[in-house]
Amino acid sequence: MFSFLARRLASTIPVLLVVGVFIFLLLRLSPGDPATVLAGDQATPEQIEAVRRNLGLDQSLLIQFFGWLKRVLAGDLGQSLFSNIAVMDLVLQRLGPTIALALATIALAVLIGVPLGVLAAWKVGRWPDQLVMAIASAGFSIPLFIFAFGLIWLFGLKLRWLPVQGYSPPSAGVGPFLASLVLPAVALSVVYLALIARITRATIVELLNDDFIRTAEAKGASHSRIMIKHALRNAAVPILTVVGVSFSMLLGGVVVTENIFNIPGVGRLVADAILKRDYPIVQGVVLLFAGFYVVLNLVIDLCYAALDPRVRL
Repeated sequence: MFSFLARRLASTIPVLLVVGVFIFLLLRLSPGDPATVLAGDQATPEQIEAVRRNLGLDQSLLIQFFGWLKRVLAGDLGQSLFSNIAVMDLVLQRLGPTIALALATIALAVLIGVPLGVLAAWKVGRWPDQLVMAIASAGFSIPLFIFAFGLIWLFGLKLRWLPVQGYSPPSAGVGPFLASLVLPAVALSVVYLALIARITRATIVELLNDDFIRTAEAKGASHSRIMIKHALRNAAVPILTVVGVSFSMLLGGVVVTENIFNIPGVGRLVADAILKRDYPIVQGVVLLFAGFYVVLNLVIDLCYAALDPRVRL
């Protein structure tokens, strides 16, 4: 176990290095100049050049990269070019809404997607199966922003049941906190719900043809017991895999969702930083997300071993 953890943690170093090089070059080679944004529309070329020198952007890419890498290795992700606030402090200020939205989204996707997948496998080829597959296809087909604006129009503007924008922290009360998460979590969870339902259905349908299922039927086990205790339990590893992948993927969807619903999370921080070419924020957040992906995959691998004794680490 310890050797496995050591190998996996050691493998994060080249991954984070490649991600760091890629995002550094991507930002520097993309059109746009933070010095021009900082100097303002009326700035002269001399004033823009002075700002660029002050930020260190006049140095070669190699010197800029190794300077940034040295600070990262010392635990410093840098400061925002515009607010002069440390990147880590900005991320921590925005982390709460993003974590709340991500957890609410994945909880909705699992709590609805897994039962729908089990139901579709149980009634395979019949109308419940076709209905679940139609819902899953719609979940994949409808763009996130169209579904989100549809929810805002119906539940926010017409029925006035839920707030259309903003975020209420838990300190404002459980009711306002949950109400502010409902629409963005529903909008963001649809595609992951569809993915989990389809994987659950396909895995269980395949398992229902295995010998151990026929043995359980021969012993007189009820259909619900076979589905839940035998089929769903053995489908846990593939379902866990797709849940982990979904959790990783939804961090990208958070950027769009937070901007649509005006939620002050990390996704909106990154979107604003990209528009202003605030390099340290974008580089720092991408590096943190990459580290999170690595840790998440490690946790999923450990869960495999806990769910299936045949898996050796």
